[in-house]
Amino acid sequence: MLSSTYLIKGIRLLFTKGPVVLYRRVMLHGQRYLANWKLKRYLQIDDRELEIQRNYRFRQSPVISILTPLYNTPECFLRDMINSVIGQTYPYWELCLADGSDVENSYVEEVCREYANLDSRIQYKKLKENRGISENTNECIRISSGEFLGLLDHDDILHPSALFEVVLSINKYNADFIFTDEVKFSHNINDPYDPAFKPDFSEEELRALNYICHFTAFKRQLIDQAGAFNSTYDGSQDHDLVLRLTEKAECIIHIPKVLYYWRVHKESVAFSIEAKHYAIKAAQEAILSQLKRCNEKGKIESTELFPTVYRIKYELAEKSLVSIIISGGSLAQTRQCKLLLKKALSYQPYEIICSENPLTVSNEEIRKQTNGKYILLLDTSLISIGEDCIQELLMLLQKPKIKLVGGMPINHKQKLLYAGITYTHNMNEPLCYWHEGLSTDLIRYKMELHHVRSTTALWEGFMMFKADDWRRTGGFSGLTSDFLGPDLCLRLKGDGEILWTPYAKAVFKINRIRKNQDFTDRFFYDHWGQLCKQNDPHCNPNF
Repeated sequence: MLSSTYLIKGIRLLFTKGPVVLYRRVMLHGQRYLANWKLKRYLQIDDRELEIQRNYRFRQSPVISILTPLYNTPECFLRDMINSVIGQTYPYWELCLADGSDVENSYVEEVCREYANLDSRIQYKKLKENRGISENTNECIRISSGEFLGLLDHDDILHPSALFEVVLSINKYNADFIFTDEVKFSHNINDPYDPAFKPDFSEEELRALNYICHFTAFKRQLIDQAGAFNSTYDGSQDHDLVLRLTEKAECIIHIPKVLYYWRVHKESVAFSIEAKHYAIKAAQEAILSQLKRCNEKGKIESTELFPTVYRIKYELAEKSLVSIIISGGSLAQTRQCKLLLKKALSYQPYEIICSENPLTVSNEEIRKQTNGKYILLLDTSLISIGEDCIQELLMLLQKPKIKLVGGMPINHKQKLLYAGITYTHNMNEPLCYWHEGLSTDLIRYKMELHHVRSTTALWEGFMMFKADDWRRTGGFSGLTSDFLGPDLCLRLKGDGEILWTPYAKAVFKINRIRKNQDFTDRFFYDHWGQLCKQNDPHCNPNF
């Protein structure tokens, strides 16, 4: 039933903002309500499943030490956190509590000792002084004994299956670094919202933002190799640690299940990052430190709309010749496109090759006519392009493990053409073009459209790759033009990465990328059907 409060707000919005804004707001709230209802059902786990997990016998059953530094933790939050660990279906854990609370909050010690007396798996140490989040967490490490370590904030809650799922991944994949999905809640854990359905590990995405966050577990050996928490980065100490640990990890596994509840309250980072400006600065310093460790040069800045999302401008190691191939239109269109590029682009050196094929570029043309170290494919429907477009693509592609890079294409109607391509289990529609058709006025509100992202495939009308990689692969497969980009990406990728960047922008005079969707999808599934039966690493299966 519609409450009077919402009715009054709706009437006020109608008269102040108009019917269009009111309609959008109603639709948005409706979508959120439906999403939260689905989320509650998704997080439910029945007693039968919990009992199965309790009785499960693993080949490896490592002790997982949960590290939780305490500081003036509200008693109700503290008890919720401890009870969530005690309630784990996997029994081989220890909870390591290092308490830096001041004397006015002595109840923290009383509550912890109460639990420690009841359960020997709870290790408690009262610190002589509060030394900050990093040093207090390091104290947790010192009193721990587990082969694996896990991070749990003092006001958050673990899902009952969290440790069970972690150990399942350790046994199945021999994982040494594991992270899960998470969800926020405020007053009631049974009313969660804003789930973080994450992609698998990507170094570039981790540099852009700490999307890994909670819940994280890792082998103690990684701490020995990379070092413990560094107080220099307090406020973003987790981001710094994850950057260093993932550099050393041999098997990083993402569990696409919500196993962590992040409590939102006025003192938490989740409530307002503006309350902790120092956290942003610390994160930027941590990212720059990783660049130095990896012998990479670049500058970092926060994105305009999202302060905790970062943009790295990498230095170009060299200015190599880029071969730009224009294809997909008439001779007049290619000539017009060529003139446009000469006026717009600031990068040098480059060469422009106009494909004679009216549909797409041929392997023979690339072999005979290109001289560049890098090849940029552009569709002749191009009507404008950013002057630094080549630099934005090249700064990423110059890395050895990056195989292809694509930019952000927008059509003449100010609609996003796509933000990366992933595959699905649906044989009738195996390719998903992310955010296809999203209007430019909504792009600004989508955080994932403001940073470099890993993706499975790209559109052949706006992508760059290394000429040597292309030759080693044998070039394009000779299939239908709609299929060229995704097919080439899957054959080139190997152990490398494919990236999509929003900082290389271009506008095209087309309504959509796919011209013959049904035919393309069937063709794609015929060739890549076995791959489509798996989960795409860059698309969380919960989507």
